[in-house]
Amino acid sequence: MKRNINITILGRDLQINLAFITILFFGLLFKGVYLYSYAINNPYYSIVSMDSAVYLNWAQVILEEGWLGTEIFYRAPFYPYLLSIIFRFAPNNLLAVYIMQLGVGICSVALIYSIGKRIYCEPAGLIAAGFSLFYAPLTFFETKILPTITGIFLGLLSIYLLTRAEQEKKWYYWIGGAVTLGVAAICRPNYLLMIPLIIFGILIVYRRQLRETPIPILILILLPSLTIGTVTLRNYVVGKDFVLISANAGITFAQGNNPWARGSIAVIPGFSGEVTNQRHEETQIAERVTGRKLKPSEVNSFWFKWGLTFIQKKPLEYLKLIFYKGAILFNNHELGSNYLLDVDKEVTPWLRLAFLPFGFIMAWAVIGFARIFLERPVALALIAAFIGSFLTAMIFYVNSRYRMTLMPPTLIMAGGGLDYLVSNPRRFGVILLTVGITFVISLPPFLPLNDAHLSRSHSRAWAHLGGAYQNNNQLEKALWAYEKAIGMEPNSYRYYLETLNLFGALGKSKDEIIEWAQQISDKISEAQYRYLIIAEAYYSSNDHDKALEYIQKILSSFPRDHRLYLYSGILLGKMGKHHRAGELFTEGLKINPLNIDLQYNYALACFMSGDKEEAMQAARKILMNAPHFDKARRLLERLDRKS
Repeated sequence: MKRNINITILGRDLQINLAFITILFFGLLFKGVYLYSYAINNPYYSIVSMDSAVYLNWAQVILEEGWLGTEIFYRAPFYPYLLSIIFRFAPNNLLAVYIMQLGVGICSVALIYSIGKRIYCEPAGLIAAGFSLFYAPLTFFETKILPTITGIFLGLLSIYLLTRAEQEKKWYYWIGGAVTLGVAAICRPNYLLMIPLIIFGILIVYRRQLRETPIPILILILLPSLTIGTVTLRNYVVGKDFVLISANAGITFAQGNNPWARGSIAVIPGFSGEVTNQRHEETQIAERVTGRKLKPSEVNSFWFKWGLTFIQKKPLEYLKLIFYKGAILFNNHELGSNYLLDVDKEVTPWLRLAFLPFGFIMAWAVIGFARIFLERPVALALIAAFIGSFLTAMIFYVNSRYRMTLMPPTLIMAGGGLDYLVSNPRRFGVILLTVGITFVISLPPFLPLNDAHLSRSHSRAWAHLGGAYQNNNQLEKALWAYEKAIGMEPNSYRYYLETLNLFGALGKSKDEIIEWAQQISDKISEAQYRYLIIAEAYYSSNDHDKALEYIQKILSSFPRDHRLYLYSGILLGKMGKHHRAGELFTEGLKINPLNIDLQYNYALACFMSGDKEEAMQAARKILMNAPHFDKARRLLERLDRKS
């Protein structure tokens, strides 16, 4: 009898192991084919932009200047330092990064299974691992130069180690989990919230066994503090300023908590919305308001206080904003940030095989979350990760990328939820009703963002794709992407401008270009931009006199709009009229002296017109106020080489 039981157990273990190996094999196959398809079809495979370009440039600076660096970290530093290590052995090799992230993604699947198995049971772990393969954003972010996937892995590893520590009461698991949690916070600072939440959980769960709590609590306080403290100390050494990890938390808080926010990021008036300009713009605005030079920590505090002022003055609006954040957080719609999942699915159709929506997984996670309190398994780290990620989104704002840290605990709980249905058939009706209600709430019609906001978000993603195609010399595809962007946001001058530039490159005739410009100018509500489009069209068709005529008409009709001086000056520069372009940029700077694009284009116009001395002074002035403005740095390097 005992032998039969042992054989049954061995057979069941073999089935579980085979199922797990099958999941890993399928995951590796699915992710590998996606990477291959991505390399063939998607220009982002070889071209980086937006935040990805920031991380890539940062890694190059680390390689050139050394690990200590010269400035206080503006973003969490772990990921760019990891990139710099990869690029030391494989210089500028993006494929090496993608392969690393694919491997990390597979390891995350294994960790999801292992944690689910420990907290619930083996079938729950298998379900959670299977769910993870069919949730598209996890694979989607593996091919993006962003810290998302690395942060998820570190978070999962800390949950696994801390769960084992709580189960097995072994000090070395507490140490490993605490150190990993500190490293995870250096990669994604939202993991900081896990530390006090776990400590609070230990005090509650073990309130009758307080003798067992001092060592774990001491480890959870000291080791992450030491890990994070190395970054804080480094920031103080290079900048003589106390910044815990990075200096962008304040502006991130303000972007999610202001009168224009609707749960996602909102561009604050005075900001361009360009990631490369943000640090410069937030500093200049804060210094202008306070009337003095500010340290990075003071700029950070200024924007935290700015967001808190909105909350204090508009408590009812803030409550509505919290509701919006919750609605977006639990919604099926994947709100883009830099990259949009819908774009990737259209360009790389293989990704459509990962078909599970967020709401479906969250619906089962609700059951898995309730199961923890019914059965009371050891799950403090899992609960802390879930609640911490939720609170971070509520404190700041929500999009698909920032929601990703919520996914690992959600997937694990979802596995526990579906397994609970299988093991409790008598509660079938109640469980399915709960799942159904949760899923219905997650449907896109409940999304509080208006159509205009979503259209702008989606159109920017398509326009960025168009720019990537253009840089890759895939002009027909670039035109297709820009036309998609125009269809979603027909009032954007920039998209029309990029389309006109493509017409010239594609060899369209003058009549075709002018006819197109006149047709679409009626769709633009602002008259000055209608004139600009027609001026650009005449330039694209080599009729410079007509283009100049329209520029004069624009500036005489709308003399107080600094953007028109910027766009008109750029157009004159393309015609080779650099002196006149510099004059227009100067006029624009009289209206808005803080506009960094006007400053840079003025420096460029001076350089192109031969006034290298003035160009150098202008470029140095930009870098003094905005040391991360790479275009000014590259211009100064060109000037130094020519001098």
